[in-house]
Amino acid sequence: MNGAVLKCCYLVGLGLALLFSDSWINGAQEANRNDDFLIGALFKTRDLIDKAAARLQKVNQDIRENDRTIGKAEDIIAVARQRNNKQAETVTQDTLQNAREARKRNEKARAGLESTRSRAAASYAAIKNMLASGQRHGSDSQIRGMVSDYSGKVQVSRKSGEKFDLNNENPGFLEPGDRIMSSGSSSAAIQTFGGRGTVQLAEYSELKLQEDTPEKQVLELVRGKIYSAVDKADDFEKMMRDKMKEYGDDLLDLPKRGWTSLENRIKKLEVRTINWAIAVRGTKFTVELKDEETTEITVLEGAVEASDVKGGKPVLVEEGFRVIMTKGEISEPQKIVDVEKWWEK
Repeated sequence: MNGAVLKCCYLVGLGLALLFSDSWINGAQEANRNDDFLIGALFKTRDLIDKAAARLQKVNQDIRENDRTIGKAEDIIAVARQRNNKQAETVTQDTLQNAREARKRNEKARAGLESTRSRAAASYAAIKNMLASGQRHGSDSQIRGMVSDYSGKVQVSRKSGEKFDLNNENPGFLEPGDRIMSSGSSSAAIQTFGGRGTVQLAEYSELKLQEDTPEKQVLELVRGKIYSAVDKADDFEKMMRDKMKEYGDDLLDLPKRGWTSLENRIKKLEVRTINWAIAVRGTKFTVELKDEETTEITVLEGAVEASDVKGGKPVLVEEGFRVIMTKGEISEPQKIVDVEKWWEK
């Protein structure tokens, strides 16, 4: 074999080595990013389970109290009727009616909490299974979000065109390009931003996981409205460190690497509408797309920066204020008088 042929073979081999090396490195980096999100989502989902269980305990206690009140009222009414005491019967009937209505509300709340706990438990199990099975290591897998809870009919539309309705068997792992759509009387809680953020999607709304890089994650509100809660960096890191100690065994086969600094995680979260971009840090806020050209932002905690998607000068919107944005224009911040907390219903 002459020198020219040897040189050619060497160059080809070197090229293949570099190609596969880059592919392996990219795959490893993607797996690490998947791990970062999955671990954050795992602990956030654990919190959902624990909070639902605590609230269930309180609701069950309230229902027992309702039952005691109902029993006593029925006894008093029976005695009042025997004694023909109309006034006592009328007053106690009001108490009985109020107790029965309270019980119905608590029963509805209990059903919702049991559903939330069940779905959160299914999501928790699915995350653990994904971490254990090694599915996260696929170089094509880019897990950037997960629907951790929902009510009514919620559909996911993949970038590939595949569509499916959420159910307990499918917790809804999300990749860049995926869309989440809610029908009437429906909602969805979506874990994003490396597990640091939770987005509540209102009814008749649609959210798309847009751009995603190590530096930034972009969510696009296509229609409807969202409520977003993003943990402050220090609070999130403390939670993660505490949970690593408390639930470390749930990481299964992951390397015992502990929890690394947030410096190695996503730096920015951005929510966009058709004309506007909202830069987010640790904050709580709502975004509503009123129509094709009007966006409303309400900041409940912290602050956000709003700017035209074409790169206009950002406007700081601080806690307790609201702005209305139309095509090319943004209102002066207006003090919030009242906020309908639809995401808590």
